[in-house]
Parts: sequence; structure tokens; C-alpha cells
Amino acid sequence: MVFEAVKQLADRKKTLHDDDLMALVQQEIYRIPDRLRLRHVSVQSSDAGGVPPTAAVLMDVDGMEKSGAGFGVGPVDALFNVIADMVGREPELEQYAINAITGGTDALGEVTVRLKEKGYSAVGRGTHPDIFVASARAYVDALNHLAKREEEGRRVHCQHD
Repeated sequence: MVFEAVKQLADRKKTLHDDDLMALVQQEIYRIPDRLRLRHVSVQSSDAGGVPPTAAVLMDVDGMEKSGAGFGVGPVDALFNVIADMVGREPELEQYAINAITGGTDALGEVTVRLKEKGYSAVGRGTHPDIFVASARAYVDALNHLAKREEEGRRVHCQHD
């Protein structure tokens, strides 16, 4: 599993840096299984009038494969809209930030998002050389954290009843 993940990253990049490997380990190797898991992302954007940015997403939701497609004002908005629709949620996007972890045109990008819904807030992070994939990973990561916070809140509430 570790070898395959490193090999896939090395196939995409000319040079692997320590920061690339750290991000890979944190994002993909030592993760507790989540309720939502992103599998594939496809984004199309255009500056031509009348053709809105579109996104198509394939993901696992509670172990079941789901797919969806939709539109947005931009490609990231389209991605987030599709994912939210697929999982039946409507979180508010409080923060969206992009950073390059390494230099060069094949840099590994890191996206951080903060979502808020039903009084809970959660941060998600995603890394990938493709910034749209990193964005989708960060959004799904934040949704998983939101779900865990809500579950913890329900458990605490039930214990007090």
C-alpha cells in the first residue's frame, strides 16, 4: 500500500521532496476509514459564454459507489456543489486556501477548506498535483470531519438526557 502510493506520486512528478512524502502519508496512508471517499474527479471550464463550468464526481458514500455531475460559477464551485448534492448536505464554505507544497510546475498543491453546518465547523485538507482534485479531497475531508463532530455531539447530548 505504501509502495503503491509513493510509486503513483513518483510517476506524476519529476522529483519527490520530503514535503511531498509527508503530505502523502498524512492524506492517504495513515487515515482512519471515512464515511465518504473520493474516487475520481473530472472538471471542465470554459470562458465561452453560455457554457457553465461543470464537474463530474465518483465517490463512495457509506461503502456504496455514487456518481454525480453538475454546474457552478467556477470549476471549484461546480465540484463542491456536486459533492454536497451527492451526500445530501448544504455546508457553508467559510474558507478556501491553496498553497504549493513544493516548487516547480509539477508542484504538489495543498488545499484547505473550512466548512460550517448545523452549528459545527470543520477543516479539511487535500493534496494533489491537480488543484481541482486537491480541492475535492479537502472538501470531502471537511465533510467527513463535520459528520464526526455531529456524531460526537449527538453522543454527548444523548449521555446528558
